[in-house]
This record gives sequence, C-alpha cells and structure tokens, in this order.
Amino acid sequence: MAKPRKKKHSRQARDQRLYANIRAWMWEAEPADGDNDFVLHVEKRAFRMGWSTLRDQRMIDNLFAVPRNWVICGRALVMADGKMWMEQADMSLPSRKLLEVNGAYEVLRRTVLDANQLRHVFDCGWIAQTWLHNDPSEADPDWVYHDAPPELAPKQVAGLGYTPERQARWQMVNTRETEREQTDTSHDRL
Repeated sequence: MAKPRKKKHSRQARDQRLYANIRAWMWEAEPADGDNDFVLHVEKRAFRMGWSTLRDQRMIDNLFAVPRNWVICGRALVMADGKMWMEQADMSLPSRKLLEVNGAYEVLRRTVLDANQLRHVFDCGWIAQTWLHNDPSEADPDWVYHDAPPELAPKQVAGLGYTPERQARWQMVNTRETEREQTDTSHDRL
C-alpha cells in the first residue's frame, strides 16, 4: 500500500526547478530568417547531459512570460592589430521578466560599444541566464564566453569566429540601430 503524500504539489517550485538553468543569447550579425530581427538561441542545462537546445516553443514563451532571476551580459566582439577580445558588461535582474526590462540591453550595448572604436567591433549581442540559488556571474565568470569565437571560448561551446562578412553585416545592423536611437530621441523631445 502506497503512503499518502504529505506535501502538496507546488507549481511554482516545479517551474523554478524546470527553468533554473536556461541560457538565451543572440548576435546582431547573425542572419535572421523571416520577419525576425535576430536569431534567438535557447539552451537548457540537463543534470547529466550538459547543455542542449530548447526547441519547445511553449517552454520558450513561458521562460520569458514569468518573472525569473536573470543575469544578462552585453557582449561586443572586437578585433584590432591582430588581437581579438570580448568587451562585456553585465547586470543581475532578480525576479524580473527579461523582455519587460526596458532599455537593459540598450544600456549594456552602449557600454560595451563606447569602450571600443566601432571600426574594430565585428559583432555585438547579449547572453542571459536564469539562476535559482547562485548567480552564474559569481559562480562561473566564464559563462559569458558561451558561443563566442573559438579563440575566446576555450572551455565553453565555441561559436563562429571573425569574418569580414560578419563585420560588414554588423556594421549594417549598427547603422540601423543608431538611426533608430536617433529617431526615438528626436521624438522624445517633441
């Protein structure tokens, strides 16, 4: 005979466990498909299997629809004089919906781009990760190198490296973003 359950099921606790280790990121120069501005990548960390791509659209929608603990990092890939590095700036967002934090990415983007000459930047983007007990930026400072070029991501999953085409695509995106910011600013003054 089975023992009766003493503890009631908690949807909130299940949700926290299910979404405790999820990473999402995008690069501005990555070619998008259809009407999307950028390609969004989402991965979940499984206990024994490591990081795997999250393909369930309902889970992805729920990830962004519910307040969670996030750490978000703005990243700029820079190459000058044969040296490559990643400029980064991060912030923790406890108990927030990531998509409703107005201006968070814009602030991080401006910070990393202002630290470098734009002609040396070959891509810019963000990476965000959920956390339950430990902020990943404190537990593992290398988490931001996920999907960075192989020269920068020694122990993480490496992404695409530098190409002139990637830099040209990013320059086009940056021009569009700069024009959009200037238009938004001029409307604010009216």
